[in-house]
Amino acid sequence: VLYCFFGKPIQLSPSPTMHNTGFKELGLNRFYSICESSSPLKMESVLRSHRFKGASVTIPHKENVLPLMDTLTDAATKIGAVNTVVRQTDGSYLGDNTDWIGIRNLLQSALPKKEGLKGLVVGAGGTAFAASYCIKFLGIDLFIYNRTLEK
Repeated sequence: VLYCFFGKPIQLSPSPTMHNTGFKELGLNRFYSICESSSPLKMESVLRSHRFKGASVTIPHKENVLPLMDTLTDAATKIGAVNTVVRQTDGSYLGDNTDWIGIRNLLQSALPKKEGLKGLVVGAGGTAFAASYCIKFLGIDLFIYNRTLEK
């Protein structure tokens, strides 16, 4: 059973060590591997492997993995980026975005509990989309600064 980390550059990531240690400690016959490439075609070939069960996704693939998914969670749809892929029991692919949850947890623990808060997101990539989704989810007024108006 194969789990992957898609992105580039990711060679220095501690994720494989953490996941594989957890699998071993739990007695699970699983393997978490780095799949470092900027090519969506390489990512797709790994996804289609019969051994593949799930993945973590980072730049540059958070947006270009979208067409490979059969279903997206509400968060992934609204954010427009995926950082987690799960192969369902029926063989279909579910894309989710959990970045916003980590951002939410951090903000909820650090922000004052008052009305009229304003949030600024700098940039308009996949993680910025997740931060923007989170800020709106929390009912905070959102401002975005980005160098390209189209995004």
